[in-house]
Amino acid sequence: MKPKTVKTFAAKILLFGEHAVLKGSQALAVPYPKYNGFFAKYEGAGSSQQQASAKALKIYLGYLENHLKPHINTRILEEDIYNNWYFESSIPNGYGLGSSGALVAAVYDRYKLHKDKEWQALKPIFAKMESHFHGKSSGLDPLISYLNQPVLVTKEGLLPKDLPDYTNGNAAIFLLNTRKPRQTGPLVKEFLQSCEKQTFLDKIEKQLIPNNEKLINSFLTGNGLELMEAWKDISDFQWKHFQAMIPEETKALWKEGLNSADYWLKVCGAGGGGYMLGICKDIKGMQSKLTARNTEVVFRFQHS
Repeated sequence: MKPKTVKTFAAKILLFGEHAVLKGSQALAVPYPKYNGFFAKYEGAGSSQQQASAKALKIYLGYLENHLKPHINTRILEEDIYNNWYFESSIPNGYGLGSSGALVAAVYDRYKLHKDKEWQALKPIFAKMESHFHGKSSGLDPLISYLNQPVLVTKEGLLPKDLPDYTNGNAAIFLLNTRKPRQTGPLVKEFLQSCEKQTFLDKIEKQLIPNNEKLINSFLTGNGLELMEAWKDISDFQWKHFQAMIPEETKALWKEGLNSADYWLKVCGAGGGGYMLGICKDIKGMQSKLTARNTEVVFRFQHS
């Protein structure tokens, strides 16, 4: 158990804008503090997990020394690794919750060489720091963890947002665990290749993006009825056009939701595994129906 004074860095959820953001749509990402990571020190030999984390930090240290020395105090990081510091994390890898983003945010917070820059200037630094893990990064995931605040992505830039009260009500937005880790890169590549076909791109621009922006606006204004309508439309669109991003083990549940109107699913981030996002009018009834699946409530609200 961590001491109360240790600073934690939350997981993140790309709540809206999956894939569509790559074609100019807005997106909304939120911190998800149920899962988080923090720096800790192990005693003695440490557990295999602690040793693995320290080893990964040592490899990351080499990348930081080569690419981010003006921003990160790699000498102190090296000393800490030698003295048994590691990154303790409950964020599952390969599930779309920003496990590497939380690590990047924690490393920057602990080892930055200069006072905090304006938060807009942090994104390119975070992008470079996280590229070690993904080959290419937008820097958004670490920014969410670092700011610990929802951020709206627009064509003009990033805007921190305050959310309406989403703590009460029978309706809910929830996570559904597919129990299958995924890799983001191949799915993003497949989406972008599909967008090279004009017929597919037209569907993205004329159907998905307007519904996505309607979804974001209804969420930010607390319009539960419109939120559910837009979510349903996106679930139907993704079922028709995003089949490669829906794990085989989840397709029957997805289709059942569309047919019954008890709940609707959509991909979370890249899709393909990890977590899926869902919405329902009756959270108790939904959890009873999906009793064999791990579901987690993220937000509660009144749908009418």
